Amino acid sequence: MALIENLEHEDWEDFLRSCFLYTLEVLKEDRFRSVGSSADDLRSWLAAGGVARVRHQLGQQMHRRGLSEDRQVAIHQCINELAEEHRGALLDLTATGVIPGSTQD
Repeated sequence: MALIENLEHEDWEDFLRSCFLYTLEVLKEDRFRSVGSSADDLRSWLAAGGVARVRHQLGQQMHRRGLSEDRQVAIHQCINELAEEHRGALLDLTATGVIPGSTQD
């Protein structure tokens, strides 16, 4: 199930947090290993443009799927919190070239 589909459920925040952590681990340990579609979405977006790309892709998908404005704001806020909480891991991945550097992140 794609990440956006999981964010439509009531327990979306726990799912997003665990998926984000798992994806960071995968990117650090073996970024080419087989993962589920939700982690694959995050992995590809992070590798293509970092957290800014995650925000952009999720924003587009949330709009297309008609998520409520409140849910969209909450998801963006959660992504921002995750980026801040895991800044060190994200910076390490940027330093090793796994995630591209960006002034937006």
